[in-house]
Amino acid sequence: PVSQQVIQQKKEEDNMDPNMKTTDVLSRERTINIHNKAKRAQNIFAEPLDMSEDFVIPNFPKSDAAVQFIDDSLADNFIFASLTKEERYLLIDAMKADSVPAGTIIIQQGEVGDYFYVVE
Repeated sequence: PVSQQVIQQKKEEDNMDPNMKTTDVLSRERTINIHNKAKRAQNIFAEPLDMSEDFVIPNFPKSDAAVQFIDDSLADNFIFASLTKEERYLLIDAMKADSVPAGTIIIQQGEVGDYFYVVE
């Protein structure tokens, strides 16, 4: 359970040399460790990309507020932690908005997902 992981991480932090790591690094490591220890039903792998062809990054216009909302959402996700600001904005530009009626099931736990969702 996540609560046990947090307690264990707190114990590990208490034993660390305080000069070795910053609060930001510890916070990011905690987030990554929680996700690493989560039980997964299966591993999913993507097909290799053919980078020999010219690739045009899609660009879907968004309001400044929408860009900020998505950027804030990505900042909290360990998957995107290593992206530079420029790479993150290219990713945000490539995201496409989609609206569905309230109550619509977008994805259910245990199903294989094909998309990354930022739900507003």
